Amino acid sequence: MSEKQHKLGVYSAMETQMTVVFFFMVMSSSAADKVTKKLTATEGGNITLPVPVSESGYLIFRGKNIAMVRDGNLEILLKNIYSDRILWNKNTGLFTLTGLQRNNTGDYFIDFSNDEIPSAFKLKVYASVPVPAVTRESVSADRCTLLCSVDAAEETTLSWNRDEQIVNSSSSALPLPLTVQLQDFSSQYNCVAENPAERKSHALTVETLCSTDTTDVNNYRHYIIPLTIVSIVISVPAVFIIIMKICFNYKRTTKQTQGTSFCLFTQSAMKTQMTVVFFFIVMSSSAADKVTKKLTATEGGNITLPVPVSEFGFLIFRGRNIAMVRDGNLEILLKNIYSDRILWNKNTGLFTLTGLQRNNTGDYSIDFSNDEIPSAFKLKVYASVPVPAVTRESVSADRCTLLCSVDAAEETTLSWNRDEQIVNSSSSALPLSLTVQLQDFSSQYNCVAENPAERKSHALTVETLCSTDTTDVNNNNYRHYIIPLTIVSIVISVPAVFIIMKICFNYKRTTKQTQDSGEAEVHYSDIRVCKERQNQEKPDPPAAADMSIIYSTLQPQHMVPDQSATVENL
Repeated sequence: MSEKQHKLGVYSAMETQMTVVFFFMVMSSSAADKVTKKLTATEGGNITLPVPVSESGYLIFRGKNIAMVRDGNLEILLKNIYSDRILWNKNTGLFTLTGLQRNNTGDYFIDFSNDEIPSAFKLKVYASVPVPAVTRESVSADRCTLLCSVDAAEETTLSWNRDEQIVNSSSSALPLPLTVQLQDFSSQYNCVAENPAERKSHALTVETLCSTDTTDVNNYRHYIIPLTIVSIVISVPAVFIIIMKICFNYKRTTKQTQGTSFCLFTQSAMKTQMTVVFFFIVMSSSAADKVTKKLTATEGGNITLPVPVSEFGFLIFRGRNIAMVRDGNLEILLKNIYSDRILWNKNTGLFTLTGLQRNNTGDYSIDFSNDEIPSAFKLKVYASVPVPAVTRESVSADRCTLLCSVDAAEETTLSWNRDEQIVNSSSSALPLSLTVQLQDFSSQYNCVAENPAERKSHALTVETLCSTDTTDVNNNNYRHYIIPLTIVSIVISVPAVFIIMKICFNYKRTTKQTQDSGEAEVHYSDIRVCKERQNQEKPDPPAAADMSIIYSTLQPQHMVPDQSATVENL
């Protein structure tokens, strides 16, 4: 493959990768937009939620069910608040909220009570934008300065437009000036006040407003309210201080009860005010405690929510209805998840969640769909705490050291108790040691492992565990030597094995070479045939029946004769 083709392949791969990344970004953005939509509306106006409900669904606001569609019919649950203010179009399936108020701002959910993700909306209701006012600030022969102002409103901005084009703007509702030159007096100007939900404008004719004989009575109107507020802020504390000072001096000089009645009344009023403020602080704190309760449970266990539902109510988890009580009967809405796992006691009215899992951690609420504030619970499900293990670390004549350990778990702590009193503790699940003196061997000791939801302990008898003649199968005194000794043994034995194998290999090779060399060095000698023995008969074989003699025929060999040898009797 040429370098050019390689570069083209790389560029193509990069282009494909960027396309895939962009696709996923767009899909993620679309999914996020689907889950949460931001809506704006004006106080007194209407808003239609753009997700339809066909046959069954719930409209939830701030964790409370305010309306439901069941079998194609609308039922308003909070009738005293939303009666005739929530509409549902049977043809389109859309909810419409009418007669909006500022306190209707918040999070809305449409829950279908099935596997579909609830549709969420963040609605903000703004105060209606007033029509801006335009006044003349100054005028001369060749120019005119105008001022656009509007009553302060949330997130309201001002701008000046000329022939539908913005010529001056601000990011707030502060008065916005505009200087118009004489040659532009005939142009059409508008002062525009708007917020994210509404826009209103004031059209004007500059020639009329900037005429020199026009008297503007509102030139200084925008100074009146600030000056009034400043006067009140300064005068009230000053008057209060002066009155208290007069009362104090008068009481000190006259020391008469009747003369100081006004002062006593003032002091009493101050005390009453402070009492009322303190009372509301305490009540607010109590209300907060009442609204949110923290609960803990163990994985695989059960939890009962401590607020009863008598005849009608919803159990909500993470903004979704998971169960409801209607006419004294329980109905589980998410049956594929919570079937047989949500119980409701008809006598006590309490919900119980069974077979808890770690993903059941979260915010729960019980909604009565009336004026009562929903009861909220923050549940956290912890892994079950294992029973701690206790081992003997060391023992001597006058003391014994024990070690308590437990498998690591979330927010688990260890402690040593003696006769129900803590003698040593840690804020983690790291092994915790305890040294027991001889005189305390008879005391009752417990190693305790616990998390916010569960507590387990290991009781032990120190006399038995720390007895010097007791064989403790769990004694780990030398445990920390095992791994180093094993490593050293391996380090020593592996080279030794290699050395032995090397020696064997060398020995085998040497032996083979010796055998090969012995076969190669065969010396042949000349055969001398004696004439006297040539005709000699072969000897008779021995008479032994079990022996045989086999003669081999001699083959002639071509050999170099030995010059020094003498052949006789040939």
